[in-house]
Formats: sequence, C-alpha cells, structure tokens
Amino acid sequence: MEQIHLVQHSYEVADFDEVKYIGAYSSEKRAKEAVERIMHLSGFKEFSREHFSVEIYRLNEDADWKGGFYHAVDEGDEYDECEIWYESQTRGAAHRTLQRTNSGGDAVARYVYILEHVYRVRSFAEGKLIGVYDSRAAAEEAVTRFEYLPGFCYHPQECFHIMPYGINQTHWTEGFADIKVPTPKEKTWGVDLPA
Repeated sequence: MEQIHLVQHSYEVADFDEVKYIGAYSSEKRAKEAVERIMHLSGFKEFSREHFSVEIYRLNEDADWKGGFYHAVDEGDEYDECEIWYESQTRGAAHRTLQRTNSGGDAVARYVYILEHVYRVRSFAEGKLIGVYDSRAAAEEAVTRFEYLPGFCYHPQECFHIMPYGINQTHWTEGFADIKVPTPKEKTWGVDLPA
C-alpha cells in the first residue's frame, strides 16, 4: 500500500486551529523540501518550524474516525447546517490551495484526493481529515462509509469535502495574509465588524 506524506501548517486563531494543507508528497524528503521552500514566505515566516507537520497516510485507507465522533454539547450550542465559510473558500477560483505548482522539477500528472469533514460549531469550524485516496470515486466511497456514523450523521453530506492534490505539488506558494480578528474594544461606532 502506497504512503503519502501530507504537509500541513497549523496555528491557533481566536480559539480554534487554522490548518493549511501544503501538499501531498511521495517521500519524506520531498515533504521536508517543500517546508523549507515555503517557511520563509509571507504568513508562514511568522511561525516556527513546529507549526509545520508531515503526517504519513496510507493511500485508500481510512485514517481515523471509523467509529464516528461525539460532542460534549452545552445547552444552547447550535450547529450550522454546513460550514458556509469553507464552501465559499473552496469553490472560488481565487482560493490559493487550488493553485498548483510543480515543486519537484519533474512532470506530475497523478493526483490524490483528501477527504475532510468540516462543519461549524458556534463561530468556529471543526474539521476532521478522514483519509487520502487515489481517486475521487474511492473518496466518494469513503463518504458512504462515514455519513451515517455517530457525529457525521448530524451534518449534511455537503460537509464532506474531497480536495484533489497533485502529488509532489506545493500549494500556498505565495504565502498568506492573516486576517486580524477584532476584539470588542476595537469595535468602532457605526461599523459592523464580524462576530
């Protein structure tokens, strides 16, 4: 079974983790080289190397959450039907993770498909990476294994996201700009700021 080395960058913003998938690589060496190339770019350079991780996934094997998941829900918690912010980001052509750049110097035509489940709890997004698959059909088949499990069944099927990633292609090659979340003290009279 083939292994994929998935590079992620994560950091905390307003009490939740922001995760960026940098790329899916055929070897640990290529994954580490990608980290070295982008760690000095805008946004990434604000964080230490510890904010990058290289995780190994077996292709076409469900990585986790096989038994579903449970929430400790406080009275008054509300769950959105789906993660609207995520939908708007991944459907737009300007979304940087959809821009692919060959980072290995050789032509790569092969893709893997990352399956993630993302939904909103109160004001933050909760995401679970389910697995990395060699085809869209294999990822869609995984959705059918998970959609009725505890936790997953409380959210519509649209909360499952299948994202194609070219093997050995790096994303976020221009870096990123952080969006500052205003504190209540920074709110200005007459201006509506995001909640």
